[in-house]
Amino acid sequence: MKASLLTTLLASLFLSGCVTIPQDIKGNTGLLTTANYRSINQDISRFKGQEVRLGGRVLNVVNTRDETLFEIAVLPLDDSARPLLGSAYQGRIIVKASKFIEPLTLKDHLVTVLGNVVGTTDGKVGQAEYKYLTLSLLGYQVWQIRDSITPVNYPPYGMYGPGSYWRDGYGWGPGNPALMSGWGWYPGEPMFQIEPQVVE
Repeated sequence: MKASLLTTLLASLFLSGCVTIPQDIKGNTGLLTTANYRSINQDISRFKGQEVRLGGRVLNVVNTRDETLFEIAVLPLDDSARPLLGSAYQGRIIVKASKFIEPLTLKDHLVTVLGNVVGTTDGKVGQAEYKYLTLSLLGYQVWQIRDSITPVNYPPYGMYGPGSYWRDGYGWGPGNPALMSGWGWYPGEPMFQIEPQVVE
């Protein structure tokens, strides 16, 4: 059981160290700006026409005759362009795609989009007026969430101390002869926790 758990952990760590940005959202490195949502939204005219990469959770999808529009609650991205789970939402954007996209493949999912900044779209969040940063879609990646095993407080040296010579309630003395191990070195038990991880 311990060997299986360790194998799973090592495989998880290996895969996490080999992550790359998917081709559909990689973009043109000569044109792509690494600016985040806040800096873009504060000076939209400066970034208009530029290629940007943003992501988060899809809240709504609308299909019209000629295009698909979807609303994203924006999350910060990690180095591999995956939305960072547990982070605070930064704002909302509208993404326009000049093609039909099945709403069920997007709604309530985590996505990262590559697009050109086209300006803003006036809308509402509930009854509040809201001005959405708007992108023209170039590419997108839908993410899945899976559980990942990570080590926590791994004891590096184990411990040195009494074994079966300690009898509950009676202090020192022989217990079951078959179980007596006395003083000695005992390897520390690895401790793990399960955390959600964003994957392709």
